[in-house]
Amino acid sequence: MGSHHRAALVAVLSAALLLLLSLSLLLSGAPKHFLDYSEDNYKIAFVSDNFTAAATRDMPRVVFGHAHPVLSPDFVVSSQKLYVFNDTNWDGVFSRSEAIYTSYLDSHHVTWNMSTVEFGNDSDGNEYAQVWMRTNASLYAVIDGVSDSPVISDWAVVTFSYRISERATNHSNALGTYVVSGKTEMTMSFAITLLKHIDADGIVLEMYVQGGGSTNMLLLREATGAAAGQLTNVSSSLDESVLGTNLTHRFMQTDRPLQDIYIAKEDGIVQAFYHFSSAPMNGSGESAGVVRMNSSYYTDGAGMILHQAFFIASGTDALSLESSLGIDERGFNVSVKDWFQDNLPMLMVVCGTIAAAILLTAFAIMYRRYRKSQSGDSHEPSQKRKSV
Repeated sequence: MGSHHRAALVAVLSAALLLLLSLSLLLSGAPKHFLDYSEDNYKIAFVSDNFTAAATRDMPRVVFGHAHPVLSPDFVVSSQKLYVFNDTNWDGVFSRSEAIYTSYLDSHHVTWNMSTVEFGNDSDGNEYAQVWMRTNASLYAVIDGVSDSPVISDWAVVTFSYRISERATNHSNALGTYVVSGKTEMTMSFAITLLKHIDADGIVLEMYVQGGGSTNMLLLREATGAAAGQLTNVSSSLDESVLGTNLTHRFMQTDRPLQDIYIAKEDGIVQAFYHFSSAPMNGSGESAGVVRMNSSYYTDGAGMILHQAFFIASGTDALSLESSLGIDERGFNVSVKDWFQDNLPMLMVVCGTIAAAILLTAFAIMYRRYRKSQSGDSHEPSQKRKSV
């Protein structure tokens, strides 16, 4: 090899080495986070440890679940409406018949502005990822149905924020402290700033809580005189929406900092949850105070409609509510025997289909062989005559 060829080879190898070193330095310098995420035109999706959560752009909605078990169900917590209401029967509980205006939060009525994913660190170095969505909401006179034009435009600014932390974080409100788990629980904050004041008793945030697959039971921790409260079983498979707009059930809130709703299978195994603060606030900073809140609910055959009613004073300009959603990993530690029992009907269908396919294939092969042997027997005498 000539000197020119050796020099060229050395130059090429040196350039390749420098390229590899540059790439390694670039990759080592890239920020490494505790979770992965992806963005598209429909959603922003987080994958954190065993927890997946997708926040959609068309409305405040989080579709979440466990990342790994086979056939793991999806869970949904969403909000499509706000109401302005008067407590006409003075019972302190909201029912749809008491609504005087509706504010729709879906993409047919509002345009949501969604942020990009932001990473940060708490004071103790606990990393978090967060995203928010914001819109101007209007009021419609129609309570149930569709209306093309609002009666009060740009009534309020509505914001929903979502946040996941790497480690557990401590939170507090007027009733005490509570912990939000890291990686498997997402904080969801609701805030509303009123641009136009309405003479009414309060504002209602409507939330929809839904389980997937066989998780059609909702367990509500309610006050019963016991310190921890008692779990009330609610079946989401019952459609109570047909019983009229007066029908509702009071959520007997406990004196705990959080109110608990668990999403469970029919055998009571909890797999997911939605918690909301017992102490919504009428602003921020030192001047903020606690807003009186009562909650009520009914089921629609697929999930539970939860109404969180905030009773506001005439001068209230803003209010906020903290909540969270997540999975209970203990509910996914299912034995092989339990998995086979839960999925026995599906397994029977799959195994039956496979067995039928095998039998049909075997029959087709045997039939082709039979036809071939018959064809060979019919031609054998003529072949013998030709050989004589």
